[in-house]
Amino acid sequence: MDALPQFVWLMQPDGSLIYTNQRWRDYSHRLSQHAGEQEGSAHRQHDDCLSSQERQRMRPHADALSEKDIWLQNLHPEDKERVLELQRQAFIKGEPYKFEYRLRDGHTGTYRWFFSQHVPLRNEAGQIVQWLGNCTDIDDQKRTGEALRESQERASALMNSSIIGIIIFEGDQIVDANDTFLRMTGYTREDLRAGRMNWMHMTAPDNLARTLEAHQEHTTQMSITPYEKEYVCKDGSRLPVVVGVIILQHHPYQGITFVLDNSARRELEQRKDAFLGMVSHELKTPLASLKLQTQLLRKKLGKQDLPNMEEVCARMDAQLNAITHLVDELLDISHIQAGTLEYAQDTVDLDEILEEVVDVIQGMDTTHTIVVQHAASPAIMVGDRDRLAQVFQNVLSNAIKYAPMLR
Repeated sequence: MDALPQFVWLMQPDGSLIYTNQRWRDYSHRLSQHAGEQEGSAHRQHDDCLSSQERQRMRPHADALSEKDIWLQNLHPEDKERVLELQRQAFIKGEPYKFEYRLRDGHTGTYRWFFSQHVPLRNEAGQIVQWLGNCTDIDDQKRTGEALRESQERASALMNSSIIGIIIFEGDQIVDANDTFLRMTGYTREDLRAGRMNWMHMTAPDNLARTLEAHQEHTTQMSITPYEKEYVCKDGSRLPVVVGVIILQHHPYQGITFVLDNSARRELEQRKDAFLGMVSHELKTPLASLKLQTQLLRKKLGKQDLPNMEEVCARMDAQLNAITHLVDELLDISHIQAGTLEYAQDTVDLDEILEEVVDVIQGMDTTHTIVVQHAASPAIMVGDRDRLAQVFQNVLSNAIKYAPMLR
């Protein structure tokens, strides 16, 4: 019994110890040493006030404590009453008993969990002659179990989330889902149990290629970068979502998908795009009318030979062109976000475009003089003339804006 890793003891029917194995003797010795060190530290604070005879008389001897006393002294205070009552009832009834409790560690002074069980040994007459007990250190298992329980509680709280939809899949098949995902897509628990939920089939056809591409990432990493897609709900409607996927490490065909309803944000974006498009189109009509009226005004005033007339009209044109440019940018933003922006493919002369842009900006800003240096050979390329002009105009406008800061 001395080789066993558990504590083993034999007790008389009244509970007094008659045998303990070496494992317990070593452990109880460490407990008594720890208690002696603690007591010695406390008593040393008062030793200077006491005579040697008084100190000897007042200090208890750890060696005088029985092993049962040592066990009781190091039993956790919260467990002591419960354990002693269980033991008392077992002795009265003569039945086996077992319990968990915390006992102090002789090295660290902290408490560790133990599992103890006791059985009565009877003679031929059925009388209890001894009690056999053994005790196992279960602290590591206890803490592991507690950590697992806490982890399960967190996972359960996450699965019960009313904000995030969660599905667990194996291959293409959805094998489990929380209520939020079922509510989002209109499916039921019965659909889930019947195997009628397949994420491939539930993915909108025009999103399938992107979804498959995302799932290919798990060959090199255990999580998939969140991306946007649309699910086809049970009633055929589409649900825009943002999804993130985690692939289980030891099961490469199993994973967890987190689904966030994206319909509210998508609706806001659509409204914003519609508003920008409407504003851009509504502004273009009066601008076109203003340009026409400016041209007519220039013709009429030109016949009267008024001083500075041409300069004033040029400035008006420049301002109208600037406003038109801003409106075009608003319209471009709505097209870019909708993915409908198109580019012309024409042969253009960059020198010619640059000269036109310089003339417009120079008319708007008379505090700077813009000088263009042309290359020796013509700069010809294929591109969108209007977009290239926008690039030149933005670059020159920013250069003029920040020129004072660079001096």
